[in-house]
Amino acid sequence: MKIHFDPKDFLKAFKIAASVVNPKDKPILQNVKVVVDKKQGAVLHAVSLTPEMTGIRIRVDVDVAESGSVLLPAKQFIDILKNAQDERLVLQHSKEVLHQAVRLEIDGEYSECPEHYELDTESPDEFPDIAEFTAESFVEIDNDRLIEAIKHTVFINDTKANISAHTGVCLENDGDYCAVIATDGRRLAWQDTYAYCTNNHFFGWQTVNSENEKKWRYPIVPVKTLKLLTKALKEESIINSNYVKTAFGTHGDVPEKTHVTFHCGDVTIHSQLVAGYLSRWRDIVPKESRMHDAGQYKAGELLALIKSVTNSLGNYEPFIEFAFDGEVLTLTSGNGKEIKETTTTPVSTAGQMKIRFNPKYITDVLKALDKPTELSLYLPDTYDPAMFRNSDGYTYVVMPLADSVEADVIPEAAAERKRRQEEIERKYPTMEQERRQRESESNAKGATESATQTEPAPDATTDDTPSDTIRQQLFTFTE
Repeated sequence: MKIHFDPKDFLKAFKIAASVVNPKDKPILQNVKVVVDKKQGAVLHAVSLTPEMTGIRIRVDVDVAESGSVLLPAKQFIDILKNAQDERLVLQHSKEVLHQAVRLEIDGEYSECPEHYELDTESPDEFPDIAEFTAESFVEIDNDRLIEAIKHTVFINDTKANISAHTGVCLENDGDYCAVIATDGRRLAWQDTYAYCTNNHFFGWQTVNSENEKKWRYPIVPVKTLKLLTKALKEESIINSNYVKTAFGTHGDVPEKTHVTFHCGDVTIHSQLVAGYLSRWRDIVPKESRMHDAGQYKAGELLALIKSVTNSLGNYEPFIEFAFDGEVLTLTSGNGKEIKETTTTPVSTAGQMKIRFNPKYITDVLKALDKPTELSLYLPDTYDPAMFRNSDGYTYVVMPLADSVEADVIPEAAAERKRRQEEIERKYPTMEQERRQRESESNAKGATESATQTEPAPDATTDDTPSDTIRQQLFTFTE
């Protein structure tokens, strides 16, 4: 094998392929496989098996003198390309060494004192190849819109979460519509975008339960795969198309989707899906008509205001309070019950409302959006999610801190809060309440059996409020 290439152009594609390499994988997978022939040029293959199988295939233009294939150690070859002084390099086999190892030579082509490097590497025969994209049924999504949708959602995910649906991003489509959704159980981000469906390709699949009801499930794509896709789409030298072809596939006759393939220009990315699915997530998104319109804000300006009062916060029970009073918004930060800093800004809203959030949940979304983006904020009367929304199909739903919602705009708000609190306590009793209930029942039973017992059993009711953890059970995304 022998090729001539520009080290700067080759480096752009090679770095993206090498970003797949995971140090936890087998030694052979610490390499990038290069397959060359005079028809396609050079094709880079990289594979990772941890945590989900992910592979990438990138075609690169090179001058091919001799066809063949080699394995290039990812880190070492990147260092060589970065330090190369020649405008053109030559990569070729030198000779076979012991134990099926191969020696490669990299030489400069034009300089008076040409560079020379030697690499000993393994045989490429056992390295897996990433297949070409051949699907006839797929969905096309605009590159820029997909990058934006990923950016607006992927920041939520918790790769260490115990619930699989919280470790990736869900993709849903219906005709010329596509939604990208992510959640960690306490917040949800949802970006709509246009898509072009070919041959009726659907991301989801239907299941039938014991009552013969058909329900849709939607797949979860690993965060690592979407970050890799974003990195590739931003590299114009290997992307010669404005649309990403997306196809979800199955194994055998099982309807559940198991893998996804993204193809754009000279890049193909193949990945296993996260075990699990997202279902009925729309039930969590509140209705605008049932919420208070708390005004419009530019993402960059609101982020700057919040940062100005949260810079000195520690990690112990941090909060940011939004207090609306007529045409003034007061932002207050603190830890636990201690107030740290306060600032005010004019707003165009009516009524009096107070609500507290975890500062991270607000700053995360504002950082993901462009600074000029205008957001509308909608607040609840009761312990329901608050919602940010813009005019470009983006929605961000976030849970407030427990018992932090105060709204006096609607007279029935207090009564509604009390009713909801009683309903939550009845449906999700805390461990302390259960313990007191058992004690009460035990005392009542003892009073009945003992003739000397004259005092009534203690009341089983309590004014204790369910903890934030218990309340968060209402904000889940499973059936």
